[in-house]
Amino acid sequence: VRLFNLLAVYAGHRNRTFEVPDGTTIAQLIVRMANDYPEPFKNIVLQDEKINPHLRIFLNSRLLNEAELDNRLVDEDSLMIFPAIAGGSII
Repeated sequence: VRLFNLLAVYAGHRNRTFEVPDGTTIAQLIVRMANDYPEPFKNIVLQDEKINPHLRIFLNSRLLNEAELDNRLVDEDSLMIFPAIAGGSII
């Protein structure tokens, strides 16, 4: 799993390898991470105990839609997780 922006800051790392039981879904891994890392990480990743729809999650470099989060992980899968970034104007 590769984390970006504030997710990496709150997790304390940018990259981490996870061992998960066979049949683990993408959503299950992300919820596990949200519960294992500090509260600020969880506040970004989960919204009402569900995965925040504003996250951008890539599996093997392909952007996933919400329905695909229930897909099962297999050996050597690679996730990238980006938090939503609010824009602004430059004065």
